Amino acid sequence: MSKLTLTLKLPFYRLNACKAAEFERLTLLNTEVANTLLSVDKSVRRKYTSKDFHHVEIGSMWINQTIRNTCAQTKVKKFKRLPIEVNNQGYSISRQGDLFTVYLSLYRGQRKRIPLTVHSASHQETLEKIINGDAAVGSLKISKSRKGIWYALISVSMDVPEPGLVNGWIGVDRGQNNIAVAALPLSFGKFWSGKQVKNLRRKFQKLRTELQESKKLRKVKEIERHEHRIMTYINHVISKQLVQFAKDYNMGLRFEDLSGMRQTSLQRKKTKSDASQNR
Repeated sequence: MSKLTLTLKLPFYRLNACKAAEFERLTLLNTEVANTLLSVDKSVRRKYTSKDFHHVEIGSMWINQTIRNTCAQTKVKKFKRLPIEVNNQGYSISRQGDLFTVYLSLYRGQRKRIPLTVHSASHQETLEKIINGDAAVGSLKISKSRKGIWYALISVSMDVPEPGLVNGWIGVDRGQNNIAVAALPLSFGKFWSGKQVKNLRRKFQKLRTELQESKKLRKVKEIERHEHRIMTYINHVISKQLVQFAKDYNMGLRFEDLSGMRQTSLQRKKTKSDASQNR
């Protein structure tokens, strides 16, 4: 059996403003603790425990995890924001009707755990495995997205069956004019056009140029993140379709190795300046 590790991103269900504000306050407090640790010499930093922060109201398990995370960061000089995190002893998961609840003990000196309901969505099967003991949980992190949505990020490990025998292999060629071409042995191929991606690349490149000329640098970063999300989504959709294509014929996938492509494949300067053509 192989081991699979993944992170569940679970938004809190109907989180009220009071709890959201408390999460924000504890996150800032946790960041302050981490930056205090960074100001101390590395050799001394490793000797710290939650007892050295007894004045901080965050629970000792959360503080100890913050100390471990801070000691692991060897090149960071200052944290802008460090989410609170706890190991698998600091929380539990249960099911109540159609909803799943995470029980947390956030504060020092309080053993009672706070129930917080989360959206299960596409992770319902994995959460069921956790409750049944078929999957092991790791740490839990409480984090806020750029849109202001609070999530519980839970690390999960589980056993997955070894891949079975396949009837053959489907070769997958990757490119720019066609993002992917999957070819069956001695049969037809399937194409995924790159026309949409090229048009989007040109569109965002033009928009970035206009914003840079107007000195709207913050907006440029927003556009870059937006473009990245779109491209990630397109790649995700194509990947899912490729896997399904292979499943339909009970075959495996073999991809073209493009490592070092930018160094081995020369391009003209004019081509490189075009975002839709640059490799």
